[in-house]
Amino acid sequence: MARRPVNDEAQRVLRHLEHPGIETAGARPEGKTLAELASSGRRLEPSEALAALRSAADALAYLHAFRPPITHGAIDVEHVLLRPDGSAVLLDPRLTGSPAADVRSLVHAFAAAGELPPLWTRREAPADGAELAALLRDYRLPTPAERDEKPRRPLLAFARNAIAVVATLAISFGVTLKIRFEHYPEWKTKRDWAASLKFYQESGCSRTRRERPVPDPGELLANGSFEGPCGWRGKPVLPRHIGSSGSRSGSRHLVLGAKEWVSQDIPITGMTGGRTRLRLTGYMQGDDGGAEVVFLAAGGLESNAGGFGFNGSKRWQEVSIEFTLPPFAKSLRVYLDGDRSARWLGTTRFDDFRLSVVAP
Repeated sequence: MARRPVNDEAQRVLRHLEHPGIETAGARPEGKTLAELASSGRRLEPSEALAALRSAADALAYLHAFRPPITHGAIDVEHVLLRPDGSAVLLDPRLTGSPAADVRSLVHAFAAAGELPPLWTRREAPADGAELAALLRDYRLPTPAERDEKPRRPLLAFARNAIAVVATLAISFGVTLKIRFEHYPEWKTKRDWAASLKFYQESGCSRTRRERPVPDPGELLANGSFEGPCGWRGKPVLPRHIGSSGSRSGSRHLVLGAKEWVSQDIPITGMTGGRTRLRLTGYMQGDDGGAEVVFLAAGGLESNAGGFGFNGSKRWQEVSIEFTLPPFAKSLRVYLDGDRSARWLGTTRFDDFRLSVVAP
């Protein structure tokens, strides 16, 4: 190997250096450079390369400990020599460059001469020889078994994490479904019935929802103008079901959405089944949909239902139906049903409903 000339300043500095890992002056140490080993076809084993790198890092730490730091500046495979005992010697220091450049060059030289695993990430790169020596002091080469397992670890960790995420989502979804379809409906039903009872009491209705107020003279339907909930039963009847603006007459009206209904039982004492004829009239207003007005007459195992549908109107529209009380009838009930109002999203309003006898 051709020796590079050392300038006078470098010679003065080298005379004061005393470290077995640095060639200062005189004869070349016994051994072969990394370039000579490579030309002979020999590559360093990982453990051999790591041991030599540790000794070379100690030499760099010695140089860089001076203030200002002394740098080698010419580290490559031709300027790193391995003694027979496996320790490294840095040849021909040029005293140029920076400590970080010395560290990078040293590691690259050993990586070119043997199998050296990655020692750090870009963010953790040592800044000088002391940091490199400290890093190598605690570094342990992975065992063959660990090297075999390492490629599978990221996939295994990903699989474990994916399973954990799926399991967590499945449990959360199951809990959500249980709450939504079991606990929430039960809680909502209890809450609505409590609110309904309070609404009836605050409206001055009878002690129970089953008791009707007295209808007006000549009327069979109580509270057909819906000035409150009194006389009507529902699913249940809440304050939002009694509207306060836009009524046809009075100050209140009934508001029903999809799948909401109210009903009222009509006394039929004094009526004759098969003869008494009744007329049910009222006014409705609402979005396009399928609201209904239904009457149900029942007696024993027999029943008869009738009524009419309402398809929506922006203005109050009068509705009316006449029917004869069936011969078997022992009870009569009137239903006002929001049914499928405005494709499940709208509402239908009811006001001024009356039920009267047309022919006894």
